[in-house]
Amino acid sequence: FGVNGATAQVVDFMVRRVLTPEQLPKLIIWADGVRAFNNGRVDATYNSIIASPGYQALMAGVFPNRTKEPPLPTDATDQPLEVLNDSYQFISGWLNQSIAKISLTYPHRSQLKSLLQEKLVDLEKFLQPDTTQTAKKPQNTLLPTWKIDFDGFLPLSTRFNTATYYQKHPKVPGIYDGDYRYFQLGGQQDKALINLMEFAQKHDINIVMVNLPLTKEYLDPVRTKYEKQFQRYMYNFDLEGGLIFRDFNKMLLTKHDYFSDPSHLNRYGAYQVSNQLAKDPMMPWSLVISD
Repeated sequence: FGVNGATAQVVDFMVRRVLTPEQLPKLIIWADGVRAFNNGRVDATYNSIIASPGYQALMAGVFPNRTKEPPLPTDATDQPLEVLNDSYQFISGWLNQSIAKISLTYPHRSQLKSLLQEKLVDLEKFLQPDTTQTAKKPQNTLLPTWKIDFDGFLPLSTRFNTATYYQKHPKVPGIYDGDYRYFQLGGQQDKALINLMEFAQKHDINIVMVNLPLTKEYLDPVRTKYEKQFQRYMYNFDLEGGLIFRDFNKMLLTKHDYFSDPSHLNRYGAYQVSNQLAKDPMMPWSLVISD
């Protein structure tokens, strides 16, 4: 079971509240970094989750299709337009409420938001077919094409180039970075991690936290200070809470081709991390791979 780019509250919610006992994995690989544990930062994703109709239904004890997956639609018309329209409205609202709150430090995320919104507009057009051609069957090709795979991974091929990147985007020092605002390793994120680790121990789940690589460009003195605090925090859980912490923070410091921007890996960097994990003697692969 892999988790990429999620706060402690989101991961805790997914593992303890969403997965059924039969779905609980033996091994969770959680790839992120200090930003996922900064309690001083607004957790827009988690806030969007708890404000959603699905969360309210879950809290009321309603969780349809927990034991079986519905059949995949074979045609664009297999799903009623009203349902697709509801999905559009929900996704559009979620984009406006959560992605818009992401720090301007990461302009590629703004580009991603624009891309997703463009695709949603395409979907909206599909949901409002020409009334003069109602007898015609909508074509699957009208549906938006998503590049995010089934596991939620977006394989960006963009390569970070310092010679051109800063011509379009400002170089934001760590002291002004919203992701480190009111930096605090405690509070709700800390509580969520403790709850998750206790749950994992009870259910014999091993959790590996991977601190993802960053560029030397990004790791200025302010961010480096917070990184050191985070590493001490994680190693404490490693020793006392049963968490396996793997620090890849400086693995690709000057390898810009493996990043899409100063602080996010592209698909090539993701491959390097995966390859390193595959060879890591600290990884409990025997739990999920038989000889």
